[in-house]
Amino acid sequence: MWYIIVAVLGLILIFLCVCFWAYYKTYLYGKEHPAPVPYVESYGSECDSIPALIEEFMALPFEEHSIKSYDGKHLFGRYYYAKEDAPLIIMFHGYQGSPRRDFCGSAKPLLDLGYNILTIDQRSHGKSDGHSITFGIKERNDCLSWAKYAKENLSKDNPIFLMGISMGGATVLMASNMELPEAIKGIIADCPYSTPKDIIKKECKNMGYNPKLVFPLIVCGGWIFGRLNIFKYDSLSAVKECELPILLIHGTNDMFVPCEMSKEIYKGCKNATLEIFEGAAHGVCCLKEPERYKNIIADFILKNK
Repeated sequence: MWYIIVAVLGLILIFLCVCFWAYYKTYLYGKEHPAPVPYVESYGSECDSIPALIEEFMALPFEEHSIKSYDGKHLFGRYYYAKEDAPLIIMFHGYQGSPRRDFCGSAKPLLDLGYNILTIDQRSHGKSDGHSITFGIKERNDCLSWAKYAKENLSKDNPIFLMGISMGGATVLMASNMELPEAIKGIIADCPYSTPKDIIKKECKNMGYNPKLVFPLIVCGGWIFGRLNIFKYDSLSAVKECELPILLIHGTNDMFVPCEMSKEIYKGCKNATLEIFEGAAHGVCCLKEPERYKNIIADFILKNK
């Protein structure tokens, strides 16, 4: 009888180890230092300018700000001041990314237009606490907390816009149906995904894993090690309840988050604009057509502030 108990315990231990690997090491573990440049063939020449843009962005003066999340984590942000009485853009970076990389091509041009900017280190990234990335499910609450903090401490009576790229785009969309401050006037989502489930399954395929085998392990690992329900929230459901104007931006050559996901989100929005950038890879629409990108955002803010 004892060998049956040992065998069962062994199988349970193996299952937990595999779930831990799937949960932490493969998909849901935050990396403090992301690669500065995404060296992937689909990006083309757009990547060549990223190191210089990062250096220029990092040289800009900023104020450090921090808040405590709903679950007790310290979250970190950088405030870049342009001028008094200007709209504030709160910017959320992507999966295993950083503000300096993900916004190196968009933050400074927006500052030059006179907008104030607050960039966020998402939970489990950079200087913010945490180890588990939750694909926007817990990050949506952080977005709400930052919006309230900015309203009280940074924007005064000025309008605020939420902006995110990739997972950051999904984060601001998932927060779109929450009780945001009235100062929030619009949401900008660059290459967001439709649901955590869909993007995780797609990345399983990209990494050469069978989604039918690996995805259930990720789901179990998320619940066991992070108390995370991957199916709890998603962009598609949230935007259907959102009354705010939404600007969606996506490149047709996005190999990570398909452009079709933004098209799907767009169909569910009550008040949305979808801007497609032909030939742009993941997260580099601002580098593919910088003037158009900047003007699209400026027009959106002017129209809705």
